[in-house]
Amino acid sequence: MKKSMLRRASIATLALALTATVSACGQSPSGDANAGGDSGDGAKVPTIGISTIVSHPDLDSLIEGIQDGLAEQGYVEGEDVIVDVQNAQGDIALTTAIAQKFVADGVDAIVGVSTPSSQAAVKATENTEIPVVFSGVSADPAEAGLAKPGNEPLGRLVTGVYTPDTIEEQLDLFAELTPDLERLGFIYNPGEPNSVASRGLVEAAAQQRGWTLVDSTVTSSNYVSAAMDALVGQVDAVLLPQDNTVMTGLQTLVKIASDNQLPLYSSDTSSVEEGALATVATNTYEQGKQTAAMLVKILTGTSANDIAPEPAGNVTMWVNTASAQAMGVTVPESILKTAHLAE
Repeated sequence: MKKSMLRRASIATLALALTATVSACGQSPSGDANAGGDSGDGAKVPTIGISTIVSHPDLDSLIEGIQDGLAEQGYVEGEDVIVDVQNAQGDIALTTAIAQKFVADGVDAIVGVSTPSSQAAVKATENTEIPVVFSGVSADPAEAGLAKPGNEPLGRLVTGVYTPDTIEEQLDLFAELTPDLERLGFIYNPGEPNSVASRGLVEAAAQQRGWTLVDSTVTSSNYVSAAMDALVGQVDAVLLPQDNTVMTGLQTLVKIASDNQLPLYSSDTSSVEEGALATVATNTYEQGKQTAAMLVKILTGTSANDIAPEPAGNVTMWVNTASAQAMGVTVPESILKTAHLAE
């Protein structure tokens, strides 16, 4: 996959840059005459600000999909579009500063990658005409304040792509791969709304199967290893939700699971590529390309109010065969024939 060039500002100087930009411009947030570039013929090159809560395989893959999707539709980075990617490095307060800077810069659209980044973008653009496109958020964006009930457009230039709920399909797969599963570990950050919502759905589905859900919580990436260690010997398998805090320690989790032959399942495909055992989910790279298609509609004149939020497509079963062997799992031939295999 082709890597696009990016304009990246230093995170350390972001707050200072925000103050300087607002002071220097002296204009309303939605009317920065200096925003964007020049295509060479006098036409303004649109600028897209992408804000991500943190860097991990799932979100990185989504952003790459956005960049490649734009390129495939004729938006060449640096010529037809400027893409400014900013990473909050897990700092919720910094998501606000990033969104405010994008507004002060007068970008043409903001993409929030993750629920916290999307929420910050929606708040920062409240009194502007800057559209927001969310991506990498939960199956119920309305619960996060990103859409109206029923996942209808919010009505203030906000739309996006959300991750469909595949928990039932995931647990069906885990039961087939781990037939004696009775206690399912669940590592999550209770401060992340996506993870809290996911936990409720997983617990309900687990109870229907007669399983017990065993929680192990973290408040920062520093505690991910300890959270996994606490589950070793206490559960039959572990499920990782699309939790931004937890995913920063994915490689550590995979090592602990492999060392103890403890099946480690995930809720996203990128984690399976990086070492988790299996999942049933949408591909985050393809979700990024779907997000890019939505962005192109907006850049070519369609109002975000006229674009309904949509679920990411192409739900697929993924299995990492090398991890299955390391974690003591024998994958049935029927699954090997139908799943997308990573190794």
